[in-house]
Amino acid sequence: MERIEQYLSTAYVATMMLCSPTTVVRWIKAGKLKAVRVGKRGRYRIPMSALEALTMQPIGAGEGR
Repeated sequence: MERIEQYLSTAYVATMMLCSPTTVVRWIKAGKLKAVRVGKRGRYRIPMSALEALTMQPIGAGEGR
């Protein structure tokens, strides 16, 4: 069964990684973390798979909401 990709906000990722949202944006701009831009304001959303790749650990399916 194919897994549906979940997308996380920079604030949520920052909370999980114990850093600031600004640091998450820096990781995105440096190419360390993949993300997509959404909406008129161009806010970033990070795929759960990109966060797992950064941490090298799977994140539970029930988390990230």
